Amino acid sequence: MTDLSEMTSLAMQSSERFERGVLLEYVCQWTIKRTGQPEPLVREILGCASRWLDEVYEEITKRQTEVRGLSSVDDDEGAEPV
Repeated sequence: MTDLSEMTSLAMQSSERFERGVLLEYVCQWTIKRTGQPEPLVREILGCASRWLDEVYEEITKRQTEVRGLSSVDDDEGAEPV
């Protein structure tokens, strides 16, 4: 059975891309086998975690876009008009 450190290593070394649903299913099955928790509970918890990660990703992306926008404005302020 693959553990999380092995999964991380594979992810860092592999150039193969996987669909989100396939990865989530793998993690669900791995967690069910590893913890012995019932499938509905595991799926509910991992589903909530997945949605939370989506929200965090969106917020980070939004903030990076805002910071890049501010950097562009700051760079333009010191420029000579053409």
